[in-house]
Amino acid sequence: MMRRKPPSATPAGIADCDAGVGNNYAANSTLEANLNLLAAALAANVSAAPSSYAVATVGTAPDQVYVLAVCPCSACVAAAFVDGKKICPGINGVTVYEEACVVRFSGQRFMDFLRADQWQVTEMIWSPDQASASVKVTAVGWFNAAITKILTALVDHAVAATGNSTTKKYFVTGEEDFDPKIYGFAQCVPDLMTEQCNECLRTLLDDASALLATTADSETPVVTPELGAVST
Repeated sequence: MMRRKPPSATPAGIADCDAGVGNNYAANSTLEANLNLLAAALAANVSAAPSSYAVATVGTAPDQVYVLAVCPCSACVAAAFVDGKKICPGINGVTVYEEACVVRFSGQRFMDFLRADQWQVTEMIWSPDQASASVKVTAVGWFNAAITKILTALVDHAVAATGNSTTKKYFVTGEEDFDPKIYGFAQCVPDLMTEQCNECLRTLLDDASALLATTADSETPVVTPELGAVST
């Protein structure tokens, strides 16, 4: 029987911290207690959900906390909360990317933007980031074309994958046979309508294509990026 190691003392996840006025909480406060309650509950709920997705809230204003998790593994959810609090101490708006999981907790109702009367794809934040294990390539144009190819395929399949399923997962992975090999995945939260997921991912694809086009004619080796977007 295989056992997952407990969360490490050194954060393994990547976290985005919503630093700013009003986004802080004190140690041992009511808000932190509510966050800890949600961390325990969500770790159990997400692994039992058919779509590996769960949202929850606890408490009342100004100490109310909202949480979202997209993850097939309860241990990864627990680790994401631990790492999020370590990387962004005292901040009550954090998004954590932990292995195959995405976890977000906040003191704000960040899921309201999904409502039909609130949905605006322009609210997405385009966030390209340099990967820690990047490599340099010399065939910049060919490499960028390969990235565009796999991103286009991922977007097409992420939405199409739900066509014959009653459980919306909006999740797909893929790889492109390049040197070095390119891997990718695309995912929307299951609460999105099919049209919303399609619009969101295609906007990301357009932004990525525009970024890659700026280096297409470069003769200088470039470092491969991680490409992503989040909605606020």
